[in-house]
Amino acid sequence: MTKAELYGFLAAHTLGVLGSISADGAPQSALVGIAVTEDLEIVFDTLDSTRKYRNLTLNPKASLVVGWEGEKTVQLEGEASLPVGEETDALQEGLLLRVAGWGESSELAGAGLLCRSSAMDSI
Repeated sequence: MTKAELYGFLAAHTLGVLGSISADGAPQSALVGIAVTEDLEIVFDTLDSTRKYRNLTLNPKASLVVGWEGEKTVQLEGEASLPVGEETDALQEGLLLRVAGWGESSELAGAGLLCRSSAMDSI
């Protein structure tokens, strides 16, 4: 799969299953709304009250599965990071525009973690 094909596949989806590791080493999964940048960075958000927030702040290693129609999926592994400054606003705007059902950015007020993951380490 080329980079353009991978981007097209990821951009066609708004949901993925995020895998993270708890403080005691147990695997945990969560459905998240996603967006993808042209650099193949996956963007998602979470509140600071969630398991994934606690997990990713302790251990940024993560996996993500996207797609399921026709048994076609992409599995990604990498590390989640917290964007800073103006980058946060740009990524948040892109995520809000992509994920169905999200409206004004004020709905994300209190979001504890807006993650950007260069999760393309392993496809």
